[in-house]
Amino acid sequence: MTTTPIASQLREAWIASGLTLQALVARAGLECGADSLSRKLAGKQVLATTEAELLADALTLTLVWAPGARRRVA
Repeated sequence: MTTTPIASQLREAWIASGLTLQALVARAGLECGADSLSRKLAGKQVLATTEAELLADALTLTLVWAPGARRRVA
């Protein structure tokens, strides 16, 4: 079974939300800028687990972590 990386799923959810990156950064309470978030959602920079969780909350998504899975998002 192939899975889509969390960053890609969050990127798709962000696009569907209609929010600007700046608005998403603010809503999620992230400490990075819109440029950095763009690179993270494109998979060019590491997306930390806490960032993924904040983004999911801001986009009203639920993240489900597999038992025993490493909690570092790439």
